[in-house]
Amino acid sequence: MPGSLTCGQQYDDYQASGIGSLGFETTDAQTFAEWGVDHLKYDWCRAHLNDGLEPGPAFRRMREALRAAGRPVVYSISEYGLFKPWQWAPGVANLWRTMDDLVPTWESVLSTLDQQVGLDGYSRPGAWNDPDMLRIGNGTLTEGMPSPGAVGRSTWPSA
Repeated sequence: MPGSLTCGQQYDDYQASGIGSLGFETTDAQTFAEWGVDHLKYDWCRAHLNDGLEPGPAFRRMREALRAAGRPVVYSISEYGLFKPWQWAPGVANLWRTMDDLVPTWESVLSTLDQQVGLDGYSRPGAWNDPDMLRIGNGTLTEGMPSPGAVGRSTWPSA
């Protein structure tokens, strides 16, 4: 979390303080390297509202801290597509969320796929659009389809 609050604090009223990464990027990156972390998903958690941050510089701070820590890490950022990360995140992160969270309905899956149209040109090796996790077998994704997993696995790589 680039800001001072985690998503648990922001959305679920998790009672804690001082656990966001703001000002602790170097310490956090070094700790991740010591732990052998291979993948970091770094959620925005409304840092623009809570701390007045801009996503590009905030996500770059952690990218630089990760590089300085010396361990290769797949760096995934999530600001829910609010700031068009496909335009500025290649070179900052390995993948970036292109929209808000999916819900486990076919309507949400199809809407997500529709919103990926035109974003393919921003992806390249080491830099990918991330339309969120595919929720196979959850909610209504199992209704009305003989094999939702097969349908999802065949459409998601195209996003």
